[in-house]
Amino acid sequence: MKKLNSLLKDVDYKKIYGDENCPVSSLSINLNETKDKSLFFIIKGQNFDGMNLFKDAYSKGAKAFISDRIFEHPDDITLVIVDNVRESLYKISRNFFDNPSKDLNVFGITGSSGKTSVIYLLRNIFPDSASIGSEGIYFLNEKVFEPESVLTTPESHIINYYLKESLKKSIKNFFIEVSSFAVKGKRVYGIDFKGGIFLNFSITHHLKIHKNINDYLESKLKLKELVNGPFLINRDDPYSDFFKKDSSNYYFSYKNRADFYVENYSKSDDIYNFKINLLGKEYRVDLEEKNDIYSILPAISLSYLFNLDIEEVIKKIKNIYKKPEGRWVILNNDPLIVVDKANTPLSIEFIIDKIGDIKLKRKIVLFSFFEEEDIRETLLITKLLIRNFDYIFVSSDDSKEKTPFECNKNFIYFLKKFNVKYFFVEDRKECIKRAIEFTKKGDGLFILGRGNEKNLRTKKGLISFNDVEVTKEILDGLNNTKLIKETI
Repeated sequence: MKKLNSLLKDVDYKKIYGDENCPVSSLSINLNETKDKSLFFIIKGQNFDGMNLFKDAYSKGAKAFISDRIFEHPDDITLVIVDNVRESLYKISRNFFDNPSKDLNVFGITGSSGKTSVIYLLRNIFPDSASIGSEGIYFLNEKVFEPESVLTTPESHIINYYLKESLKKSIKNFFIEVSSFAVKGKRVYGIDFKGGIFLNFSITHHLKIHKNINDYLESKLKLKELVNGPFLINRDDPYSDFFKKDSSNYYFSYKNRADFYVENYSKSDDIYNFKINLLGKEYRVDLEEKNDIYSILPAISLSYLFNLDIEEVIKKIKNIYKKPEGRWVILNNDPLIVVDKANTPLSIEFIIDKIGDIKLKRKIVLFSFFEEEDIRETLLITKLLIRNFDYIFVSSDDSKEKTPFECNKNFIYFLKKFNVKYFFVEDRKECIKRAIEFTKKGDGLFILGRGNEKNLRTKKGLISFNDVEVTKEILDGLNNTKLIKETI
């Protein structure tokens, strides 16, 4: 329990109504978090207004409120008026949990694609590590929290809570998957980042919320400003030049000379032999999959900058490396049936590159756009799919307001325009079933976009739905072939 006035350090408030010494037991932004003596933040978003929750929050015991608007309220609460509620949230969160990031090595990883893979590697490479990201929250490789929401990066009070909890476990290194929305919403502000990585930038569905590419890019560039330490930048990305140049920048490259780069690679006995150069020192890394280097090079580079034994790191990678959950999950061998989370142009390019090594009669893909679809991304992805697949199945994906057809109308328009063979089946489970029935021996079916995400947003609400489990269930029901676990 803390006093409200101690939490207002560095907060630019305009007026306090009520007792500024009132006790605060917890921080909350929704009713599920609210309890007796909670400090409730009245946040106004694009599709919601926390003001509508005031009465319920008060009835649940909240006695202090942060708001950017004055309103009639009971005499027994404390109301703090500020200009920016989200800015107050990150500052108060830091104060409430005693600024835990100052006692940790916190690293932020951002990019349009690949964050989850790099986070997984770093969490396993660095000793005494924890992580926050789309796969959940891990302490010492044990999952301690399974996110119910679709937020890659939680709100600032949640982050600070787990940073503080990690100190109790003697954790030293903490990796945060930093989404563009997290930066835009100031969720990672006030955290003492000791290092960071920029992986890549591409046009994605996030533009629907960011409104324009400059705002989206700015959210990626901002992470560097929040980092007090070395910042790794992908030299191959055309947007890397937008980062402010200073002595804390280090560059990695898969194609050209840089601080950390791939000198060359060869293939023998189905193993890719990479020679990498880390600030002038050469190392060899052997990989089963060529594209794994896109995750491994930045992970090894950060390890080098923080003085880890690179030979030991390479040994660890051989023992620990696996695909993140929901990536390239093979559920059937012939016909080949794969589920993968790829839903951006860059991640789909990786899938296409991988498929290129597999001999298939027909290539069939199931892909759908969700509510935040941006027409520029739609065109990019459509071109990739029609050039590399023979048939396309279209169905539903996350959407609160639109129907599956409304989410995919631009996609379907382009498919018709380019005279592509496609099938639209609104119900996702039925669509997967029909796609499986359509796939014959020697073919390959690739169910993309969701991986092992556990819930699907619909106009009727959140429903339990997992592409991997649904596909397994359908295959078991059809009994058309034996499931295998091994990879190709």
